[in-house]
Amino acid sequence: MVDVAAAEAKKSFRSFADPLPISSLFTKRNIILAVVVLILIGAGIGGLAISSKKEKISPAVSLPKPVLVADFEKEATLPTLLSVIKEPVKEDKLLYIAVVSGDGQAKRLATTKELLDGFGIVFPGNTADIFEGSFMLNVYNKPSLIFKIKSYEKTFISIMKWEETMANDLENILNIKNPATLINSFSDKEIRNRDARVLSDQDGNPAVLYSFINREYLVISSGEDAMREIIRRFSLPQYLNQ
Repeated sequence: MVDVAAAEAKKSFRSFADPLPISSLFTKRNIILAVVVLILIGAGIGGLAISSKKEKISPAVSLPKPVLVADFEKEATLPTLLSVIKEPVKEDKLLYIAVVSGDGQAKRLATTKELLDGFGIVFPGNTADIFEGSFMLNVYNKPSLIFKIKSYEKTFISIMKWEETMANDLENILNIKNPATLINSFSDKEIRNRDARVLSDQDGNPAVLYSFINREYLVISSGEDAMREIIRRFSLPQYLNQ
């Protein structure tokens, strides 16, 4: 554009013997400058229009970290949870399944109440007074649930009442085999220096276990090795997300 403008300007300047009127010279210059300015303005408007049409990419939703560091992580919703639990996991490796609710920017971890309600579990206590927000679902050879609790005393009373139906209520989530054939009552057992309650099958093998890791966390599992691994990780700082 500059070259064209310069060429036109040269044509405008003739010899002094045959000069053009000053008014004609400035008219041509003004026309050239006006054309250049209009082209530049048009290009700018076009660029803004194109940039405004670009799709805006929303940042990924960052879910809160679980209390324990796991070896692998997967994501599931309440409707897909059972199928994800049954997927194969490497032996002696801890899998964390983040159970989420909603999608997009509204995606979040499902609460304990949503888990219980979703599987039709009637918990013998006020979940709002006992459980703190979300839960952690793990698979270490067998599934386990970790709940953060608000009140140790209230939780202890409710869990003792829940023993009557715990195996049936958690049959699908914890993959408990034939809960109707299990011994009718829990018994005390020490696992890694923690007091635990155990419901065994007819052969004396633990089928359902629960233990208060401390006064803040309750663990329920269907495998003793899973319970041992969770207790071990709770005792080692490198496995804790603080």
